[in-house]
Amino acid sequence: MLAALALAFLALVEPVSALVLERSTVKEDRSETRLTFRTSATLEYWMLARTAAAGQSAPLRIEGMRHAVEIMRTAEEDGIALGAMGDAVFAQVASMEEAADLFAEAGERAALDPTRPGLELSREQRVARFSVFEEAARALASTEASFRSIHWLARQERQEKFAATLEAWYGEKQSAAIAFLLDGLGEPDPQRAIPIYLVTSMPSPGGWTVRTRSGPSCMVSLADHKGDLRTVVELAEIVVHEALHALEEMTGEPGFDADTPNLLRRRLATRDLPVASKRAAASAAIRQLPHAWVFAHTQATMRHVFGS
Repeated sequence: MLAALALAFLALVEPVSALVLERSTVKEDRSETRLTFRTSATLEYWMLARTAAAGQSAPLRIEGMRHAVEIMRTAEEDGIALGAMGDAVFAQVASMEEAADLFAEAGERAALDPTRPGLELSREQRVARFSVFEEAARALASTEASFRSIHWLARQERQEKFAATLEAWYGEKQSAAIAFLLDGLGEPDPQRAIPIYLVTSMPSPGGWTVRTRSGPSCMVSLADHKGDLRTVVELAEIVVHEALHALEEMTGEPGFDADTPNLLRRRLATRDLPVASKRAAASAAIRQLPHAWVFAHTQATMRHVFGS
């Protein structure tokens, strides 16, 4: 089955890459949408705890953080997958206490909601997840002042330095890059800011885009899963990748057109896949298609606009 899935994915990459080249041509168009790099002490503290809970780093020697990490690890062991759902909250608040209060309110609302068919999580699962976020945030709130006074300033300075370096690296081509991304989506310029929150570390893959009350926000880690700082070019590509996700959300475009799944099915039909696994392999590959398109179009943008 794994071999069949691998063949299916290889079959997927080639037509998707071709689709990117067909739909994306180098243009002189410029976009009014801009990347805006931001930092947040509360988000930084949360992501440090999340990374430690994922086993990718050791927690800081702060009791509240150790407690929060234990809460999250216990939840995962109990089958409560946290995912990135709650991360959006920490990018919108000024303190851990405020985040904890929001999770408490969300848990109370979820407890009153009837279980509706089609939802990913049941009512009980949603309540349990909100409870874990609230408990972890309150544990961190108890020592957030210590984190800010001892650890935050140096981290903020480093994040701001990387932000300035990325701004300089993109230079005047940033506008052309966003226009190129939009050309691939076939959508008009939303003419909005794309918030990019830089953090020292976060769980793999080290970057994702979340929905907030004001629209999508991107979060990108300066360090990889081993704790090593990424190069500027590596960070620049991750930011472009997440910016494309944000543009998808802003424009409502799912990242590939209606003909693409049919193209994939035709391509898979020409491959020598075992008959018994062909349908499962095709299904798995099709589920990966939107993100494969994002990777392909990101790489096309880096090549055509920045020559990387």
